[in-house]
Amino acid sequence: MSNAISAPRVTLDLIRTGAKVGLEDQRGLLVGQISANAAADVTDGMYIEIPRTVEEINELLGYDSHAALLARSYREVNEYTNLNMLVLEDDGAATKGAATISFAGAATRDGTLSVTVVSEYHYTFELEIVTGEDAQDVLDKLQAAVTARGAAPFTFAHDNTTGTFTAVNAGSISNNWPIKIEGRVPGLTYTLTGFTGGATDPDLTTLFDEVSDIRFQGTVWPESYSTAALKNFIDPRKNVDNDIKDGQAFLTLTENLVTAKTTSLGINSSEITAFVNEPVNDLDFWKGPDTATAPDMISAYFAAVRALRIEDGVSVSDYVSTTAPADQFGGAHMHSLPYFNTPIRFIGSKCPGRGFSGAEQLELEQAGLSVFGRNRSNTGSILGQVVTTWQKDSAGNDDETWKYLNWRDTHGAIREYCVLNNRKRWAQSRLSPGNAVAGHDMATEANVRAYQIELFGDLGDLVLAVKGPEARRYFEDNLVVTLEPDKRRVNIYSKVPMMSQLGEIIGTVQYTFDTA
Repeated sequence: MSNAISAPRVTLDLIRTGAKVGLEDQRGLLVGQISANAAADVTDGMYIEIPRTVEEINELLGYDSHAALLARSYREVNEYTNLNMLVLEDDGAATKGAATISFAGAATRDGTLSVTVVSEYHYTFELEIVTGEDAQDVLDKLQAAVTARGAAPFTFAHDNTTGTFTAVNAGSISNNWPIKIEGRVPGLTYTLTGFTGGATDPDLTTLFDEVSDIRFQGTVWPESYSTAALKNFIDPRKNVDNDIKDGQAFLTLTENLVTAKTTSLGINSSEITAFVNEPVNDLDFWKGPDTATAPDMISAYFAAVRALRIEDGVSVSDYVSTTAPADQFGGAHMHSLPYFNTPIRFIGSKCPGRGFSGAEQLELEQAGLSVFGRNRSNTGSILGQVVTTWQKDSAGNDDETWKYLNWRDTHGAIREYCVLNNRKRWAQSRLSPGNAVAGHDMATEANVRAYQIELFGDLGDLVLAVKGPEARRYFEDNLVVTLEPDKRRVNIYSKVPMMSQLGEIIGTVQYTFDTA
């Protein structure tokens, strides 16, 4: 303190603002297998941060690995969200999946063949065939195209009549990769064999040990891995004492209708969303899922879009179909915007004449399975209804509480907003069953109750809860606040009228000849 005379004494302390806090920063999680070309210090079971550029991803995870394929897919859509990965090495006893393409004859006319493996957007090879060229010539051209493409999760080799695509990573992750051929060259015939033979996935026993204290709002889970380890990790995170750990996991199945329904019921989790492809193996020109994109890539694309929608202030116009101005930018309000009709870029075409019918899509929705496909004009891919796999409560009763992912996301965001702001508001408060004393931080029944009503108003502005006087009255009428000073506890019980989505319009149209 200065020894100068200073009167009157004036002291004004600087204190923090009372502004409310938003939702926590997002963090995504990928699970994938690295290759021998990964960085030397990246080893089995490690938890690492994923960079934002393709070059860094390839250097870190191995340009030809399953892990890099997932990371590149996610970053292709979303460069903003914090992203991490649990990396696995191939099991020592694992075998690699492979697919083959054989040619016979010789071209009697010029033509073009298009070969797609794994991803239509990234691994489609256009082959210009000249009259007189035979199987060896075609396979040599395919070999050159694959080599020129560079980073790919498969290798290619041929014996002059049959070419073989072999997954770089061993295990069953490649068994549902797509392969197709389009085009016709007179004189040339071909035979496709889909990916098969991959077996023995990495051990998942201790996979999540290192990340037990970290929250992930979106997790991408490989289709071929057992969901038991995932359920054991993610289901208990929905309700955690004095913390928020919940998040959603995504996987994409390649199963027929009956099998997929059985799989979904076996998962039965409000925290796991499963998309489904129809398998196509009876056609000459297409093998694998009915979408020309590897299932795990589809999961990564959706997880990236969902996360992007919540990044505050980030443009999402490419991933919404609405033209409402406030919905062109990300934020908490996007939890309640329907997922259906969301454009999904980089997902390949659907197999002509295949895919689930409208009636089957409805059946899948009821069975906790999500769908996607081409839009009505066949100009792009969009989401259908997106649901969690939740179908039954713990007693085995039908339950729709967590049926739609929008419901689960919105409810989770409401809880998170209330938890974080109550924690901030009452960070250092006395607890009194009486009246508050001016100028002192005190929690009373009246001001705790008033704060919950204030938070409900915020939730309406965030388009998470219903806004309006009737909704407010309902909230107030069902809000119960009780104090237990001997336990240093406040009990808050509330019912929040939550925002829903317009998913169906029904009615009638009657004709008449009267105009008066």
